[in-house]
Amino acid sequence: MDAGGSFPLRLIIVGHNPSEATWAASHVYAHKSNHMWRLLKQTGIAPPETTGPEADDTMPHSVGVGFTDVGTGHPGTKSSDFPTQVFLRWREDFYERMRAHMRAASESIGCSCGSCGAPALVAFSGKRHYMELLNAGRRGKSKIPKVEIGVQPANLLPPGWPFPASTQVIVCCSTSGASPMTAAERLAPYQDLASKLAGVPWPRADLPRCKVKEAAG
Repeated sequence: MDAGGSFPLRLIIVGHNPSEATWAASHVYAHKSNHMWRLLKQTGIAPPETTGPEADDTMPHSVGVGFTDVGTGHPGTKSSDFPTQVFLRWREDFYERMRAHMRAASESIGCSCGSCGAPALVAFSGKRHYMELLNAGRRGKSKIPKVEIGVQPANLLPPGWPFPASTQVIVCCSTSGASPMTAAERLAPYQDLASKLAGVPWPRADLPRCKVKEAAG
């Protein structure tokens, strides 16, 4: 399961790894107890006609929202089954998939710099997989102990992060039914994400930026 489409997206939602239910359905967040699709529809990130996980096939084209996982191709329901050493192996594959998407999206709009095809927003559906990327290569006291829900500081992104500074990185809460939180706590980060997404045009008429700079120069 990849971000979807070889064109610039408004948003890529990044999960941990596919659950067994997602793997069986070939659609993201397919477990019946997962709240993702209800939240996406409730906040307007997903179109009102959305009925469930099958929308991951159409949303890249219809609203510019794609989906992927750090551990794409590695099904499992318990995140604790995948320790840091596994994440280090996943990391390079994830980054290369994101770089490949950005290259293809940039080419599709005639971008000459190779980065105009980056998504406007990247949102992690949970803290754990973002923390693993953020702490790659860190040891002991140099490890970052926690991250806050919301927009992440541009000067403190994971090492080797594949997207340019124009891509805003956001951490949302997990949508797993096993995560202990109230409905309001779960909803709030996705409402904030929807507000940011509303400011990004679809299609991405603001691109490519490098051509505008060349013309101005």
